[in-house]
Amino acid sequence: MTYRQKEALDFIKGFWGQNGFAPSYDQIAEAMGIKSKSGVHRVITCLVERGWVVREPHKARSVRPV
Repeated sequence: MTYRQKEALDFIKGFWGQNGFAPSYDQIAEAMGIKSKSGVHRVITCLVERGWVVREPHKARSVRPV
């Protein structure tokens, strides 16, 4: 797992713990200092492929830690 992937996973877990739902890509980008949503998408896709998070299709804020 890369530093960026760990950073995103930690943010998602913390956000879930505090709010009970997933952060938006904009919130993840802001927390990580990424300027584009495509950068966040790339990191989240890697986390999904490795089995660290699950993404529910056709839903907003659908990223949740496993």
